[in-house]
Amino acid sequence: MSTVGPVVFAVDPRGVPQWMVVLSGLLKESEVEVLGWVERKSRRGLRAHLAQRLERAVFPGSGVGSFVPARHLGGRAYDAVPIRAATVVCANHAPVAEGAELWAFGSSEAPFVFPGPDASNASVVRSCLWRLDGMPRVVEELWTRRDPQLFSRTVDETAVRWATVAARTILKAASPRMGSASVGAGRLEGVASTLREVKAVFRPRYSSHRWSVAYQLGGSEPTAERLTHLVPPPDRLWADPFPFEFEGDKVIFLEEALHGGRGKILACRVHDAERWESLGVVLEGPHHLSYPQIIEDDGRVWMIPECAERGEVRAHRCLQFPDQWDPEGVLLVDGRLADATVYRGRDAWWMWATLVDDGNPSDGLVLYSSDSFEGPWRPHPQNPVRVDVRRSRPAGSVWTEADGTVVRVAQDCAARYGEAVVIQEVESMVPYRDRDRMRIDATRFGANCIHTLNRHGDLWALDLEGLQMGQGER
Repeated sequence: MSTVGPVVFAVDPRGVPQWMVVLSGLLKESEVEVLGWVERKSRRGLRAHLAQRLERAVFPGSGVGSFVPARHLGGRAYDAVPIRAATVVCANHAPVAEGAELWAFGSSEAPFVFPGPDASNASVVRSCLWRLDGMPRVVEELWTRRDPQLFSRTVDETAVRWATVAARTILKAASPRMGSASVGAGRLEGVASTLREVKAVFRPRYSSHRWSVAYQLGGSEPTAERLTHLVPPPDRLWADPFPFEFEGDKVIFLEEALHGGRGKILACRVHDAERWESLGVVLEGPHHLSYPQIIEDDGRVWMIPECAERGEVRAHRCLQFPDQWDPEGVLLVDGRLADATVYRGRDAWWMWATLVDDGNPSDGLVLYSSDSFEGPWRPHPQNPVRVDVRRSRPAGSVWTEADGTVVRVAQDCAARYGEAVVIQEVESMVPYRDRDRMRIDATRFGANCIHTLNRHGDLWALDLEGLQMGQGER
């Protein structure tokens, strides 16, 4: 039985946010007592109310809608917060001062307030976790992408992420060891199934412009003037380039996909700063493959392509570089992860990835560690270590600079998929901390979008969408 005290939800009488429903389910799974709810004055505002009514009228029966009846939380309703409630969860769109009103007539021991997502920003949704014992302060922030079409879907898309962080924090407050053991990404599958209809409505439509790849030999960073562009045939795209040099052979591995088709892994050999050749497809399978990271371990070369569609992270050993790879591979992590990126640290192997579930696949950053490349891989106790659509999803390999600085590249997908990449310096793995060094926008290369930036030795590679092809083909 959990040592966490009872939990009560303070809700709008017109309905409960979806993330509260998911959180309630996670707490009950962890044997936390959920007493019920306290009805409080609505703080949703006219805009949210009218937007939801309009969406329900336009999309009848679609499952769209951020709020559900309070009875879904279970338990009973209260006029005031029960004194014995150890934690009170409330949803606000306003500063913490409004949430603090709850404590004036309720439990003096409730340590947290969980304001609901604020979708007022044009590009992103910011949610905060406040701690109210002593001086009120923000202890965690979540940043997710705002849906430009559906207001309710914006809030729903944060539900899984937000509920996971909230449940982890409630449990960890009472038992630090329970925090990582009781709430994991895998346990969300059943609890969050009610959100799938919402996710299916108006999925983002990405640009129909072609993605292409470019490389540069030498330099401290890529520049538009020095790039050599690898332009695909008109019926397909090339993206997610990973450069790798093995025994003097410089090769760029990348995703190739016919428009609307399944991704395969293509290889291109780099001869010099301007000359290259395609070696054709080197790995394909029954599922979509992309993001082919290349790793060397004790003389063996491995490829780790993304295969979230298959629901696992798998490494394929090179049989003959660069065009023969073991098609079966070795299972590293059993789970739906996007853009898994592996790095060999001083004392352990580390893997960055983002969750692929009912939330946005670009916002929930998770980490795994292992004593050896082939595992077993252990989830980080803070997972998800960050929920921030502006700097979570991996955008390329992690490398160590001459001074020992560990550098990773992340995608900024706040306004749109592929808006920019962010170069970060990793300061600590446990607890996980990093800081932004530089943001690189696609416009500096004359393109609309960028979502991969990589280097291996003196070879840089990146992908671009919407490039004015005449300016850089060579």
